[in-house]
Amino acid sequence: MREHIERSITGADSLHHLSLAANEEYWEYPGEHLTIPNGYASVVDSLAAELPGGTIQFNKKVKRIDWFNPYNPSHVVLVHCEDGSLVEADHVIITVSLGVLKAEALTTIEDDNVDQHNSLFQPPLPQWKQSAISKLGFGLVDKCFLAMKKPPNSIYPHRQFTFDEQEEGNSTEGTNTSIPMWMRRNFSFYPIHKTSNVLCMWLIGRDALEVESLSDEAVIDGVIKTMESFGYREEKVISSNNEHDAYTNKEPPQVEEILREKWGSNPLFRGSYSYVAIGSTGNDIDTLSEPLPRLSGGSCVTVDIDTGITSHIPRPLQLLFGGEATHRQCYSTTHGAFLSGVREAQRLMKHYGLLNGT
Repeated sequence: MREHIERSITGADSLHHLSLAANEEYWEYPGEHLTIPNGYASVVDSLAAELPGGTIQFNKKVKRIDWFNPYNPSHVVLVHCEDGSLVEADHVIITVSLGVLKAEALTTIEDDNVDQHNSLFQPPLPQWKQSAISKLGFGLVDKCFLAMKKPPNSIYPHRQFTFDEQEEGNSTEGTNTSIPMWMRRNFSFYPIHKTSNVLCMWLIGRDALEVESLSDEAVIDGVIKTMESFGYREEKVISSNNEHDAYTNKEPPQVEEILREKWGSNPLFRGSYSYVAIGSTGNDIDTLSEPLPRLSGGSCVTVDIDTGITSHIPRPLQLLFGGEATHRQCYSTTHGAFLSGVREAQRLMKHYGLLNGT
């Protein structure tokens, strides 16, 4: 049970995938976990309201980012969108998930014959950056909410359970083999508040990915079979005009509505949040957060296309990197993502001399 709780916290499919040494660097913030009314969108909407109209553009999926041209010192960053539009920028802050970076940015690290022009970045990210992306882990956690039919005067319990994680079909005495494996590796379902009829459960790793491919009916069936296996049935009092005919009928629980996440199969996320995997360290998180181009002595090498003369032209901070996977102590968290954004904003402000004391 504890193992599955830890898996839900890290997003890792197995605790054997985690680096214990790096976990010691993780910061656990004090205080309660809070639910934000109307979700995180309300925070984003509040911040966006302070921006000029039209600043935020939607439905602009990025196809390619041309970020470095050694033959043109004045070259700006060019962001190519799938709708054919082009955005020019002095700086671009990359905040896509580590899952997207793993899928779209690893072009040469494992196979030198891969077409580099298929990379999200042109030119492809340097090997040291790709190495950090490759080594860090990216997990999957999906929440599933079930609105249960609520009989009078009933309260849905907070159920925690553990199973013999045998393969389905290999029955042992006392084992309910009708319960799917993705429920056997789950650890609980619970009402979202004490008297609520809405239950929440967390699905993790390969189990979450499997459930994403199932129909709502199949998911509901697996949950109901699990609830019944642990003895939960709804009591329904049936009576006639004769008070002596009243009796109690135990009925299976019923799901009226289901709402579930599908972060793993969403191509704009490809998972939920990062973890430090075996073979990686917190140094890889710092490497992932490092801006490009990496400067040597405050400048980078450029070549004049007409004369061939090599020169050192300062062109810093073309690509900056934010998001939860770039925060060494608070990866996998919302506050880690937020703090990484503050960090990159301050980096640019310092670059332009806008911070006090600079």
